[in-house]
Amino acid sequence: MVLSDVSISVVEDKEASSSLEEAYQTNKDSLQEQAESQARQALQSILESAPAPKPVSEPSQNIAEKQSQRQASFDKAEITPMVDINSEENRVVFEGYIFDVEQRETKTGRIIINFKVTDYTSSFAMQRWVKIVMSSLSSI
Repeated sequence: MVLSDVSISVVEDKEASSSLEEAYQTNKDSLQEQAESQARQALQSILESAPAPKPVSEPSQNIAEKQSQRQASFDKAEITPMVDINSEENRVVFEGYIFDVEQRETKTGRIIINFKVTDYTSSFAMQRWVKIVMSSLSSI
């Protein structure tokens, strides 16, 4: 077979083309509606199977109440020996003996308290920054 003997001719049939275009558009619209319906059903089933949201309580604005809650959590915490603390950790509870305290006031009015604590397995040098509120001093 020789390719030079093959010829291709394009014949335009407007009626057949418009019929095919119309069928394509109808089929496309139908598939799109089915997909949207399935998506809505899937979303509805997800919403129905989701657990009910827990009621959100308003956060307490009372500082004394927050302080008492924080203190209560220390009572329940496990005490870690200082020798077992390897790096800076967010929340560690240990108990020990404070054996050196130094206090300095900065130019901005804050107080820096440097102190050293030991539990006789290890020791830490610690620092606490305190801002003095004048209204609390006047009541003393």
